[in-house]
Amino acid sequence: GGFAVCTGTRPGTVVGGTCADLGRVMGAIPSMTPAKAVGELRARGAMGLDLAFDYGQPAKAGQFVYAHEREVGGGRLLFICNVSRRIEVSFKLSLQGKVTAYDAVSGEVGEVGLDGGRLQVGIPPCGSVCYLVEGSVGGFGDMRGGSGNAGDASVAAGPAAGAAPAAGTAPSAGAKAKRRLRGGKTQGLRINRIHALDGNMLTINECAVEATGLGWADRGVAVTVNERLMRKLGFEASFHRKQDWLFTDGQLKVTYPAKATYSFTAEAGVGPIWVAAEGQGTFTVSLNGTALIKSGFHIDRDIGLYEAGRALKAGVNEIMLAGAFGPTNSFESIYLKGEFNVARVRDGYKLVRREDPTLGDVSRQGYPFYGGYVRYEATADYGGPGSGRAILAIEGFKGTVARVHVNGRLAAVVGWEPYEAEVTEFLAEGPNEVWVDVCSSGQNVFGPHSKSGRQGLVHMGSFYNADDGAFYGYGIGGGLVLITEG
Repeated sequence: GGFAVCTGTRPGTVVGGTCADLGRVMGAIPSMTPAKAVGELRARGAMGLDLAFDYGQPAKAGQFVYAHEREVGGGRLLFICNVSRRIEVSFKLSLQGKVTAYDAVSGEVGEVGLDGGRLQVGIPPCGSVCYLVEGSVGGFGDMRGGSGNAGDASVAAGPAAGAAPAAGTAPSAGAKAKRRLRGGKTQGLRINRIHALDGNMLTINECAVEATGLGWADRGVAVTVNERLMRKLGFEASFHRKQDWLFTDGQLKVTYPAKATYSFTAEAGVGPIWVAAEGQGTFTVSLNGTALIKSGFHIDRDIGLYEAGRALKAGVNEIMLAGAFGPTNSFESIYLKGEFNVARVRDGYKLVRREDPTLGDVSRQGYPFYGGYVRYEATADYGGPGSGRAILAIEGFKGTVARVHVNGRLAAVVGWEPYEAEVTEFLAEGPNEVWVDVCSSGQNVFGPHSKSGRQGLVHMGSFYNADDGAFYGYGIGGGLVLITEG
C-alpha cells in the first residue's frame, strides 16, 4: 500500500524476453523526475528525511542510505537501511512526536527519546532500523542529495568528512565497540550448558514426482524436476517465479493432478517432529500414508506446519504432497522440524536422537540445517565497582550475529569484529548469569546446499544443484572471556 513513482528505466523484460504482463503492471506506475517525485510525495503528506551525518563519516555515506515511509494508523512507519557491505553509517535524524523503535535482531519494541528534536542513529553494514513516528511529524526537511530510489525521501547533506565535530557530538557506536581494555584482568568463564533454542531442522531437497494421467515421472532436485514438469505441460520459461502476472490468464486456469514423494530415514525414539511444506493450500500432505493436519506455519505463512509424530516410524519414511499442480502451485524443498539430530548417511540424511552441541562448529554436530539461535549459558564473577569496566569477549566466534544477555537483560548485539561487548552496567558484585545466543544462517534451512559456484553469491540457479553439504558454520570455538580493568 502507498504511492510509488518511477524515476528511472522501467523494467519490461523477463529472462531476456519482452513481457507484456510486466509492461502493464509498470505502466500503471506514474513516471516523473526525482525533483517532481519529491514534490508529489510532500503534497501527499510524506514526512521525509532530514538528517546530518556524524563527524568522520565518508563523504559518500549518503549514497548508502535507503529509506521507505508509509502511513500506519495515523502515524508514519519509517524504515531506513544501510546498503553498504563495509561501512557503518551514523547520523542525527530530525523528528517530531513520539518515536517507537523496533529492533529486528532482538525483536524488542520500545519508545526512544529525542535530543532537541533529533534522534541519534547508527546502522551497521547491511543493517536497518524501523521507527513508528506518531503525533506532529512535520513536513520535508532539507532534500539535497538523495538515495536515487523512486518514491523514497532523499537524504540531507551532512558535515563533510574530516570536518571538526560539533560541540557535544558523541563518537559513533562503532568507535565505542572497538575500544579494548589493554592489560586488563581476564577470566575464562565456566560454560554450564549449550543448547538450541528451537527445534532442529532437516531440509529435503530431492523428491520423486509423478504427473497422474500423463504417464510422466521423474526424480531429482525438487526445483529441477518441477522445471521439467512445467516444460512438459507447456508453460513459459519463467516458471520458477510464482507471481501470477508472469503467466497468461489461460495458463493460470490450467492445473494437472500430480504428486511428489520425499524420503528420509529415522532411528527409533526420535521425536516429536513436524513437517513444513510450501503450497499447502493446494496440496494434501501425508506421512507414510497418514494424512497430516495443519497446526500452524513455519517462518512464512505460505509454509504450513503439520504435526507428524504419530506417523513417524523407524527406518525409511515417505512424505507425499498431492493435488492440483499448475503455474503457481509447484513442488519445492520440504522441511522437518523437531527434537532430533541429523546424521549424514550414504543415501541422504537420517534423524537420530537429540543431543546438545558442544564448543566448536555446531553445523558439524548434528545441526547442519538449523537456522535459529544456540545459547551458551555461563557464570561470571565480578568484584563490583572497584573492578572497573568489563568487556565480554567471544573467542572463536562463527555465525551471523550474537545476542549477549547478562542477568536476564539484553546487554548487546554483536555482529562483527571485534566480537566483544561492554557489559559493565549489567554486572552485579559476585556471580552473574551470562547468556550468549549465536545465530545460524537462513542459508542452512533454505539453501543453497551445494558447493558448486561461487560461495557467498546466491542466485536462482544456485538452487538447481544437488545437496553436497554446503553449510554456514556457526558457534563458539574458544569460549567466553571476561576482561576487567582492575
